[in-house]
Amino acid sequence: MVQTSEDSKLILENGILSGSVKNCFVRLDTVPGTAALEIFFPKGADEDRWEIRDILNEPYIVKKEWIDSGLRLMLKDIPPKKLLETTKPLIERITAHFSGRYPDDVFKHYKHYICGKLSRVILLHINETIILKYCEELRADFTRNYCKVLFTEQGDCEKVYINCYETGTLEYKNGFIEMHRWENEDEAQSVSYLSRRYTQRLLDGVIDEPDVKIKMIGIIRSSMNSSTIENEDSELFDKALSILEINS
Repeated sequence: MVQTSEDSKLILENGILSGSVKNCFVRLDTVPGTAALEIFFPKGADEDRWEIRDILNEPYIVKKEWIDSGLRLMLKDIPPKKLLETTKPLIERITAHFSGRYPDDVFKHYKHYICGKLSRVILLHINETIILKYCEELRADFTRNYCKVLFTEQGDCEKVYINCYETGTLEYKNGFIEMHRWENEDEAQSVSYLSRRYTQRLLDGVIDEPDVKIKMIGIIRSSMNSSTIENEDSELFDKALSILEINS
């Protein structure tokens, strides 16, 4: 275990230092050639990006990327033993900004792993909510199947969102399910030039068709079953999908 300050705790595993610093979660990849620093914060707004811009002007940063709930910094090749020492002031300044701005919120944990050739799982634990995402890509930057579930720390499923390339979208919230299907070819040809080239979701066409729901859930399950999802994550996905199956 490595401590960068009194309110931090980083653990080294497989070349990655990760853990809590103030109310943020930090991942520092120390493997030579792929050195990267990721900092995840519980909340963020456009003004935060503006206010920390000067902090990100360190000469060892070669690329900056704002990602879901955080920031990824690609770093120059720095000897692994000096990487934490070099980035420690940067980590402390960024986390100080977000802990000062959002003192009542905490980003508790982050996990990201590849579970198939074009599939990945992301877990975010912010305050009392666990957010788990599964994404299967048809090709790079083109999502085929996507499932996002929100659980409380007590294990209660609050929300489920599915985006299925073949059928449409499904959202479960407050005990209710809302589904939208993609427009078919005839519908696409009958509207705008843009629609004829890019399939749209029928926003004004909410559907209530059990067969579509069953098909959509089946596609997501099949996709997940062909992936190597960690057991504890697989159980949460299964619990959420089971709720959809029994919910009308």
